[in-house]
Amino acid sequence: MTTQSWPDHAANEYVARLSDLQAEIRTQVVHSQLVRHIQLGASVVDVGGGDGRQSIRLARRGHDVTIVEPSSVMRAHCARRLESESADVVARVRLVEGSAASATDVVGSQRFDAVLCHGVLPYVEDPASLIASLYSVAAPGALLSIIAKNATALPIMPSHHGRWDEVLDLFDADRVVNNMGIMTRADTPANLSRIVEGLDATVDRWYGISFFTQGQSAPRDTIPDDVFAAILAAELAASQRDPFRQLSNMFHLLARCWNIR
Repeated sequence: MTTQSWPDHAANEYVARLSDLQAEIRTQVVHSQLVRHIQLGASVVDVGGGDGRQSIRLARRGHDVTIVEPSSVMRAHCARRLESESADVVARVRLVEGSAASATDVVGSQRFDAVLCHGVLPYVEDPASLIASLYSVAAPGALLSIIAKNATALPIMPSHHGRWDEVLDLFDADRVVNNMGIMTRADTPANLSRIVEGLDATVDRWYGISFFTQGQSAPRDTIPDDVFAAILAAELAASQRDPFRQLSNMFHLLARCWNIR
């Protein structure tokens, strides 16, 4: 498995972008989708958990969470985020250095009821190897939660910025340079479903993420709360309905791991 390493400036830029409208909506949409499928009290490992914002929400619900993150910059951002949490939430979060490839070494013999890997696949050349690594830390019946870039929707983002030649190039592409200048790879729900099912897992459901808010970089704190709530409601509806979920910027696939070897 080959995973691109983020330079420190890219990690810092990514975290800075997490306060914009699209990112704030995405965080809440994904959380809403997760809690539909994850049982209360489930142990969670978040592989490539970044600054921890998704996992910390789960810790607030009472889950014990292990965040596995290779970037020292991201881990530092996560540690600062934890400083503002209550002591009981902090006690339920373990932050460790590691990647998908080293996850088994990092967590030892522990197996988890939910395995999260959100936004890592775009930086990995071989999705099958990554998903197999995730499967290796899953308990029987565990929830597998994967977020990937949607290949079908690649032409949409440059259209928002008037880059029409790029739009034409992306109709049949599965690679695109993201807004931090890093080449990323896209998947489809059908392709990831085949990989997951090949590991004796069953797909529960898949959702779209960011249909209406693709490219919306306005700071969250400039959006009135009632407007934000309306946007969130619209994105939640779009995430579950075709054709909107099919054209969302990213997609969220949830599966159950069986026949653990």
